[in-house]
Amino acid sequence: MKRLLLVLSLLFVALSAVLLCRWRGYFYLTQPPQVGDLVLCEALDEVNHPVNTGNEFKWGTRSVCLLFDYKVFQKDTTLYVRWQYKGRTLAEEQVVLTDESGFCAFYLMKEDGAPLPIGDYSVAVESMGHVLSKTFFVVTR
Repeated sequence: MKRLLLVLSLLFVALSAVLLCRWRGYFYLTQPPQVGDLVLCEALDEVNHPVNTGNEFKWGTRSVCLLFDYKVFQKDTTLYVRWQYKGRTLAEEQVVLTDESGFCAFYLMKEDGAPLPIGDYSVAVESMGHVLSKTFFVVTR
């Protein structure tokens, strides 16, 4: 009887350990990426440092750059970047994250190279159906 109780106890401990490991693995595999602070700037210099950062850009600005760092729990996770102007989607870009951590840069610019229109903009970073981070900016006169 003692031997049966000992075997059942060991089996229970082993099964609990397996279930805990599977749950933790599932937890990490279903977590969206972590995104650091969103930095908006006019450009990046030759060593990828932001130039003229801020949330307000003067009319005549031809592009706005979004820069952020990330950390993922599962490689090959897709990030979506959605640029909006006055609530209307202007552009949507995606990138597959192949490294566990790093940084990304995206640009908003008009195809014809004209200045960005005056008004309110937003940019959101999304993954796995979640908005991970969002920021707003404005182009003024």
